[in-house]
Amino acid sequence: MSYLVVDLSRLSLKQCKAQIKEQDGKTFLFAKSKKKLKKAKKFAEKHKGIEVVRLPEEKVSRVIAKHIQNLLWNNPRAKIIVLSPRKKLKKRCKELREAYPKAYVCVFKECGEFELKDKKQKNKKDRENKRDKKDRKYKEYKKDKEDKKDKEDKKDKEDKKDKEDKKDKEDKKDKKDKYKKLLRFNEDAVKEPVKIPRVSVETEAEKVLQAVKHVLDDDISLAVEEYATSPQLNDVELAIKKNQPKKKNDLLHYLVQSVSVSEAEAADLIEQLKNAGRITIDVTESVKYL
Repeated sequence: MSYLVVDLSRLSLKQCKAQIKEQDGKTFLFAKSKKKLKKAKKFAEKHKGIEVVRLPEEKVSRVIAKHIQNLLWNNPRAKIIVLSPRKKLKKRCKELREAYPKAYVCVFKECGEFELKDKKQKNKKDRENKRDKKDRKYKEYKKDKEDKKDKEDKKDKEDKKDKEDKKDKEDKKDKKDKYKKLLRFNEDAVKEPVKIPRVSVETEAEKVLQAVKHVLDDDISLAVEEYATSPQLNDVELAIKKNQPKKKNDLLHYLVQSVSVSEAEAADLIEQLKNAGRITIDVTESVKYL
């Protein structure tokens, strides 16, 4: 989904009207003064998909960057165009691009610059898509070739194994026939007393107890795992496959939004993920996904 963020505290609404009307996705108009807020709200009433946000007197760049970060939390592949001449905001957007590499976040100083660069970006994206398509076809061809070779090798191994098994069976049968011939009509062998090996009852009982203990331990461990697993853990695992925040606090907020739980429940789910070996959290609260 695409978003357009316009900083009306530094830009004029009149200059950006054409770009806002052409925008397919949602548009956010950030304004500080009462005059610009009034104009922005009046313009939003006439056009759909426009939301007006009031800016504070201080730390404007941080507020806009925080709003962009919330959009990326919900959609890590979002396309966000920012129209603002603020240098601090441009720096913060660069950090967000590094945190969300699959998203497209670009900052333009003016509305006209955005229109010109948008066409260049579109042409560049078309070239990249063509190149990716060729690479994908080559990879598919290479993979099919390797799969065919693996199947042939597997078939050869199976044929070889069947021949060896057949030969072993024939050898065992020959040895068995020879042994029967030696024992046939051998009266001396019949007269000799048969020696039955003496088996210790205590040794056999100990072996049986060890086998039973091993089976019981496996059943108990499985029961503990089933009991410790939360019914929401499957939803959490699906959520972190789509998005993997790098910090513990970011992961907590993401779980609250994606799984619809409280902060305490989200913290409990993070502990369950750690116990299950899905994630690790170091001293700096950086999250590593296993």
